[in-house]
Amino acid sequence: MIRLRKILLCDFVYYIILALVVIITLFRLNMDYFSKYSLDSNSICGVIVKITSDGDLLNLDIKDKSGEVVKVNYYFDTLDEKKFVLNTLKLGITVKIDGEFYRVKERSVPNTFDYRKYLERKGIYFYISASKIEVVSDSISLFYKIKNFIIDYFDSFKCGAYLKILILGISDDVDSKILFGYRDIGVSHLFAISGTQVTVVADFLLLVLRKIGVKEKGRYFIVNLFVTFYLFLTAR
Repeated sequence: MIRLRKILLCDFVYYIILALVVIITLFRLNMDYFSKYSLDSNSICGVIVKITSDGDLLNLDIKDKSGEVVKVNYYFDTLDEKKFVLNTLKLGITVKIDGEFYRVKERSVPNTFDYRKYLERKGIYFYISASKIEVVSDSISLFYKIKNFIIDYFDSFKCGAYLKILILGISDDVDSKILFGYRDIGVSHLFAISGTQVTVVADFLLLVLRKIGVKEKGRYFIVNLFVTFYLFLTAR
């Protein structure tokens, strides 16, 4: 562990990491983007990796077998349909979506934020206005079972919506007006998953493990496993 500390305290390591980050960023900024879908496409089959709802609008992120993500917009006809769909759909379920494909409009004002480019860099090229949602398979991987369990557990608390924001970065159940209010007073960053939050949790876990007598190598091994798990837990 002493040798590891010496390596981590070496500035050369961080220079290498910085150079790699700059190279990868420049590469992603200048790469061309392609999609297997087109405006003539009319369906997609894939796994649900994100679910949000706002009023009568349902938003899904669907990842197909190739790893490409398509955003889905679906409008509920009735309140009963909304309750049924939200109780049926879970992260990790495979669904088939039928509807009309469209792309985000390009920015109309030069030198401003380009949302279309932002989505493309995340591998998202199309939206689909859904007319039909069909569950193909309700078999869920272990990772999504764990994530669904944690989400359902948080939902059992009165403050569950805020716990999901703080721990998982999921803001689906909080009114958008409230979120904008936090943004207006300059504290919205408290609800964003950041390196600072991960560091605080990791330090706390190290302290607890040290207090209960876990050896140094074991402490760092456990914390590294936790951080890796947390990374996948918050990924979408």
